[in-house]
Amino acid sequence: MIKHTARTLLAVVAGVIVLALPLSAQRMIEGNHAAVEPLVERAQTIAVASVVSSRSEMVRGSIVTFHEVQLEQSLLGRPARRFTIVVPGGSYGNLRTQWPGAPSLALNQRFVLFGEQAGGANALRPVGLFSGLIPVEADADNRAIVRLQGRAELVADFLAKIRQAVAARR
Repeated sequence: MIKHTARTLLAVVAGVIVLALPLSAQRMIEGNHAAVEPLVERAQTIAVASVVSSRSEMVRGSIVTFHEVQLEQSLLGRPARRFTIVVPGGSYGNLRTQWPGAPSLALNQRFVLFGEQAGGANALRPVGLFSGLIPVEADADNRAIVRLQGRAELVADFLAKIRQAVAARR
């Protein structure tokens, strides 16, 4: 009963958060990952990186996960070679919080980050709730791809679109 009530409450809170976002931010999280342009507009940092380690902590009554990552490539901003991505949710002791739409990042997982400052000098959070954290996966031919709005795209093509959007932003 308590688990069901907690899940229902979490779903209601997540729905309220989405409805409270400006329409542009709501569009960014539709389909989990958005078009490149709105993400580039909001991002302070855009990078390709991989997870080195993860830990979850209780922060002001909420579980928060800190992913320590290694920079592979920077497309915007000047992130450190190693930095932290801060996301809500995770496991702490026997408690687990999972946010709808949150990507699961595992050790050595590669991803593209559209990030904004999250407090610390080397701490970033994804823009657009979770839209700004896009896992890189392999397709049937073992090519690196990302999935955007339900569609697979080669990482090289995706990064080219990001570079164009960054150049247009300047």
